[in-house]
Amino acid sequence: MRVFEGSRTLNYLEEGEVFGEMAVLDPAPRSASVEAVEDTSLLEMDRPQLFELVESRLEVASGIIQVLSRHLRNCLQDIDRLQNVQERSMRI
Repeated sequence: MRVFEGSRTLNYLEEGEVFGEMAVLDPAPRSASVEAVEDTSLLEMDRPQLFELVESRLEVASGIIQVLSRHLRNCLQDIDRLQNVQERSMRI
């Protein structure tokens, strides 16, 4: 699966990875699009189905928290890298 915004590729997802976790939890406009780059089987789950699963399987909630935490950590690392680049360019 290719994750993209406009013509820019943001990431490639491997087997077993998830997408759409933010969209199912938050109705804000999506931050990226996803397309299959090879034959793919998907499991689709809407908000009520997800919440029902979370109620019966606590490990699902834990997995969602881990995925969202990983996204946040990656964003913070990207911000840090951009700030370092900006600081270096201001010294020149």
